[in-house]
Amino acid sequence: MGAKRAHGAATRFGMCDLNTYNRAAKKGRIVTRRGKEEDTVHELKRVLQENRSLTEEEKNRLLEEIDGLAEARAELEAILTAFDGLIYICSQDYTIERMNQKFIERTGRYPLGEKCFKALHDRDDVCPWCVNDKVFRGEKVQWEVMSPKDNKFYAIVNAPIYRPGGKISKIGIIRDITELKQTDKVLEEQGERYKTLFEHSRDAIAIAKSNGEFVDVNQAFLDMFGYSRSELMRANASQIWAEPRDRIAFQENLEKTGAVRDYEWKAKRKDGSFLDCLLTASVRYDENGNVLEYHGIIRDITELKRKEKALRRSEERYRAIVEDQIELVCRFRRDGMLTFVNDAYCRYFAHDKTELLGRSFFEFIPERDRPAVARHIESLSAEQPVRSRTQRIVTASGETRWQQWTDRALFDSKGQIIEFQSVGRDMTDLVKAQEALESRTQELERSNKDLEQFAYIAAHDLREPLVAVAAYLKVLQRRLEGRLDPETQKLINGAMNSTFRMDSLIQNLLAYSRIGQEEPCFTEIDSQEILSLAMANLQSAIEETRATITYDPLPSVVANPSQLVQLFQNLLSNAIKFRGEHPPKIHVGATRLENAWQYFVRDNGIGIEPPYFDRIFLLFQRIKNRANYPGAGIGLANCRRIIEYHGGKIWVESSPGSGSTFFSLYLIVVIGKALGAQPSKNPTLNESGSCKRLA
Repeated sequence: MGAKRAHGAATRFGMCDLNTYNRAAKKGRIVTRRGKEEDTVHELKRVLQENRSLTEEEKNRLLEEIDGLAEARAELEAILTAFDGLIYICSQDYTIERMNQKFIERTGRYPLGEKCFKALHDRDDVCPWCVNDKVFRGEKVQWEVMSPKDNKFYAIVNAPIYRPGGKISKIGIIRDITELKQTDKVLEEQGERYKTLFEHSRDAIAIAKSNGEFVDVNQAFLDMFGYSRSELMRANASQIWAEPRDRIAFQENLEKTGAVRDYEWKAKRKDGSFLDCLLTASVRYDENGNVLEYHGIIRDITELKRKEKALRRSEERYRAIVEDQIELVCRFRRDGMLTFVNDAYCRYFAHDKTELLGRSFFEFIPERDRPAVARHIESLSAEQPVRSRTQRIVTASGETRWQQWTDRALFDSKGQIIEFQSVGRDMTDLVKAQEALESRTQELERSNKDLEQFAYIAAHDLREPLVAVAAYLKVLQRRLEGRLDPETQKLINGAMNSTFRMDSLIQNLLAYSRIGQEEPCFTEIDSQEILSLAMANLQSAIEETRATITYDPLPSVVANPSQLVQLFQNLLSNAIKFRGEHPPKIHVGATRLENAWQYFVRDNGIGIEPPYFDRIFLLFQRIKNRANYPGAGIGLANCRRIIEYHGGKIWVESSPGSGSTFFSLYLIVVIGKALGAQPSKNPTLNESGSCKRLA
């Protein structure tokens, strides 16, 4: 009977083995709990109605209490059934008195009457962690633990139940909180990540209430606005706005939209300075839709705005310069499509910008020239970003003109070509001038050849009668020797001298005309050897005038040997010829300059007046009496032509009665190379200094 009573009690409170309960109900051994309760309530009400010792008022009050108890029992039953955890009640001797269905499912059996340590932990004695002694002293004990059976977390609450008569039982509530623990862990990790992002963000982050009070800010916010944390917590958000009214308008818009991204505004620091900022903000609401707080991320763009302003000014200056250029300026893609043109470009091609942009500049180039221009553009690279080209174009009127372009490749931050910029100018007039110059040069070359041939023939033809005249005069002089009077002899001698001077003049003119006309023979030679050859050629004049010639060590240079012999010979001969009362003293030397050798020939002759310094290097220019100083007036002209042929220059420094110094400058870089001649490694010189190459 005790077991049946206990089972009945468990059934009434919904705390029995569900399978056992269902099997018993099917066999009719028990009635449902709801039916049993209803029968009990009806029985109590019937007894009260039949009780004649109670007044109607007392009966009604008791009936209300019975209904209240029944309702409370039904609510308790619903709570116990709906609770997603284990509930059990045990006595002070650890015996389980009641349990709910979850407890039965957890233990896998119906443990009514068993010891709690046996039912829950399959132990034969009291658990070491048991808290019953505290509970039965009236304490409520709760803790969390991970079960080794299933590795799940549980929250446990043990509390005393005080029964009539002073008896105390314990109610134990066990709830699975594994998912909650996992959620807490995820939230904790997210919180740590948020904290890391919050504290280490380079952008300023702030949380504020709707009234402007700050809830929290990160270090970047404090650094940006110059406040300490304690100062900012006492401040209001309106203090960091340059215009507080702007904050009110922004806040109203934010509450309407819920979020605002990249709002540009002017912020104010603690020291009163201003910042240009971008603000991204959102609103956090409570469950009733009321604003709890605002979250804002602020980025300082002051430096960016400054750079943008500088860039705009730079672009304005660039555009002003480009637009004012008379040169044609354009930018284009690899396929030739124009992305920018200046006004000069538009005027040149007689189109508006709207007509040109988006078109390919290849349209203006003759089709047969396009592949070459395309290859030129493709050749631009990081190693060779700039190149020039000359091309033909066809204008809107159909005219063919020439242009010169300088193309430059423009690169992005990764070094990839994004487009090309070109600056061009019209070269049609220059090309035509060059063509005319080339034509004129060809004509001059033909004319020079004709003149050279004419000069040779004329000189040859002129010499023939001179030679004949000289021969006739010699025959006449020989036949009439001893029979001529002095006056006639003087006339014959004068005629012979005139023919000799004429022949010398013709030969000197031929030599002058040939300088620079023959095939270049430039080689590395010893200047001192050249000087020796020139002195040997003048040996008789040197001995006759008792001239003294000294010289410094002279360098090796690249030159035409025969012409250099002629140069030294003419200068030495000139110094000997225009001597004073004393025997000639001549000194030859050379000075090394930065990129040249400067030769000089110094004498103690009669000197030259300054007005004649340039004139003496011209043909047939004589400044002294022919009788005292014979000559054709061509020697120094030959010197000048030889020096200029070698890329140098010649000049004189002198004063009357103090001698003269002739300077000649040889440009080391120019000699030989300028004329395309290569020096011979094994030259030989004949007695006249002519260059003979060895086979």
